[in-house]
Amino acid sequence: MGGFVALACARELRLAGLALLASVPPGGLLGSAMHMLWQHPQLLWELNLLQHGGRPPHLEKLRELLFSEGLDEATLLGYASRFQHESDRALLEMTLPQWDQRPPLGLPPVLVLGSDGDKLMPTHLIEQTAMQLGVPAQHLDGMGHMLMLDQAWPLAASAVASWLETLP
Repeated sequence: MGGFVALACARELRLAGLALLASVPPGGLLGSAMHMLWQHPQLLWELNLLQHGGRPPHLEKLRELLFSEGLDEATLLGYASRFQHESDRALLEMTLPQWDQRPPLGLPPVLVLGSDGDKLMPTHLIEQTAMQLGVPAQHLDGMGHMLMLDQAWPLAASAVASWLETLP
């Protein structure tokens, strides 16, 4: 969700660069919702219960939805204890059709990073974001949606650090 907000800000402010990690595509959440409905309906149900059910997530469903299989249980429990539902208004605004499709102001360098194991923002949506911004997408193997929190987070950090080194 942060990448979606960052892209909206980048349409108004000049930035030195923009890194989007497993970001909601510029078109919004509809593509993700449809993908989950057809490919992972049980996970979509679990996500809805997490958002509106007022109960803690099932650990294995949380792992399947957001992380890789390799994330240790103690770390997963720590993350699960801090979960809360997302802003309903933000989710609604990101689900509605997105009319503002302007590129970032001044066309700064952009990194679009995703994972082949992401069930929320699958590869085709990461590619769609990259294509719309005119850059190649980068994909990490075996990670879930939460690139910065998954067990292989150093891979994501390294990809961002390498990209930062290319900035003027």
